[in-house]
Amino acid sequence: APSGAPVGAASEDLTSVLCWDFDVLAADSRQLVTYAVRLLEEYNDFEALQVDKECLRKWVTLVQENYHETNAYHNFKHAFNVMCVVLLMLSKGGVDFCTDRTQFAILIGALAHDIGHPGFNNDYLVKSRHPLAIRYNDGSVLEQMHASVAFELLLATKTNANFA
Repeated sequence: APSGAPVGAASEDLTSVLCWDFDVLAADSRQLVTYAVRLLEEYNDFEALQVDKECLRKWVTLVQENYHETNAYHNFKHAFNVMCVVLLMLSKGGVDFCTDRTQFAILIGALAHDIGHPGFNNDYLVKSRHPLAIRYNDGSVLEQMHASVAFELLLATKTNANFA
């Protein structure tokens, strides 16, 4: 069973962030980077997972920088909110079905799930012959791009964030 702390164990300011009433739209994206790193630290055993905190901080910062803040919905605020919702769901019993590594993967996946989203859907990208549609052969264009960018950032020498 994962050794992540239960939700009730969060420090006071994280408790206010990790609740259904937190107004993510009013928050500054840079502050959300700090909160994301702190939440990942709070709910994951980095020693057991062999995660370097500085590498994680760099990676989360790069993730934030690779979201388009001008995108009204698929931006870093949305990603942070999704990660918090996933963490809340894990805390309500989902964690019983996950290893520590799986829980960590789910949370970083939630944070990066829409990274680089251009603000158009797959159908538009395919029909307009957008370079992303051509690169990914018209199939699950955005999903492939999100995964590719997330992995590129994980493997980047700038972060050395190979969380394996």
